[in-house]
Amino acid sequence: EPRGRWACFSRLGGARPPLAFGEPEAFIERSAEELYRADSASRQAVAACRMARRESAALYGLIEDAYEQFQADYHDEFVHPLNTAWQQALEARVESGEDLKSRAAGQQGRFHADHASAGPKTAVIVSDALRYEVAKDLVGELSEDARKQVDLSPTLAALPTVTSVGMAHLLPHTSITLDGEGRPEIEGRPTSGTRNREQILQSSDPDAKALRHEDVQGKSTEEGRELFKGHPLAYIYHDRIDATGDDRDTETQVIPVIEKAVAELSRLVQTLNNWNFRRVLITADHGFLYSENEVPDSMVESFPEAEGIRLRKSRSIVAEKTQEDHGYRFPLRTLSDVDEDLTVAVPRAVNRYRLRGAGKQFVHGGASLQEMIVPTLEVNKARED
Repeated sequence: EPRGRWACFSRLGGARPPLAFGEPEAFIERSAEELYRADSASRQAVAACRMARRESAALYGLIEDAYEQFQADYHDEFVHPLNTAWQQALEARVESGEDLKSRAAGQQGRFHADHASAGPKTAVIVSDALRYEVAKDLVGELSEDARKQVDLSPTLAALPTVTSVGMAHLLPHTSITLDGEGRPEIEGRPTSGTRNREQILQSSDPDAKALRHEDVQGKSTEEGRELFKGHPLAYIYHDRIDATGDDRDTETQVIPVIEKAVAELSRLVQTLNNWNFRRVLITADHGFLYSENEVPDSMVESFPEAEGIRLRKSRSIVAEKTQEDHGYRFPLRTLSDVDEDLTVAVPRAVNRYRLRGAGKQFVHGGASLQEMIVPTLEVNKARED
């Protein structure tokens, strides 16, 4: 007779284990320890079945029904119930008046202070939309080199999980504000663009350098060493996954692009090691949600009524005031370092808001675990195995 945490198998006909873990910290721990594997399995199944469809219609015909059922179960039995329970746990924490900033994971706003502000010569790779489960694949690639010591831990990204907000939180700051268009600023300085980010880094680390991945690609060992000579801290911005997924015309191509991004990041780490960076950190601004099938109308909601709107995305809205009975609402200060009296609202479960021109299959901006849990990956290269 089933007992304890597995008793639900009897009640649910063996469908799945329970996905409500109580406190927010428990959700983060379980996601980083094991639940990420479901996201990896879904992504790998999509890639495998696409290949089968291209190479053998007969083979795909044999597995098509099982594959479609797997995709339906992934969303209906895992992603939706997990994130409904997670967001309810966050909401309960807000209502209790306790600090929402998790004790189980590092805070994105503490990244620079905790990891990048002191120590040996360090390169930070910020890979846009590098989801935690994708970073697990990268760990496997990097660990093939016996001299690389690789450590991966979860970090809780700020809400809303959009590029501008996440990128600002990875820079040195005491607080962040939003301008009238919802763009983050640190001490009045815009945080968009490599030049602005470099100047913000230099306010804390005068010799810091910031570059795009495109700026360092193809450089020789001598050129790379010369480029970073006298720069003990470098931020390198890598944009392969998000640049593909965030475009409505290419969002369905993000699955094969992820494999390319992992290989690209692995090569970049080796290159940086050759350029005398023996310590490399890899993190992300946010994760993402992906649906291989067309998103049904039942998962698309209208935006809530709001006043003083600062930001409007397919998975979130930031405003001075939003309609109360609609999805989930959080004071922005509780889940970010944005020091303003604003509210962030997200749709139910993993639904999307109806936003003209935006893609629906690859999305981010909301409060799902897949969007909020990002990797902090530290690679130290020893001189010997």
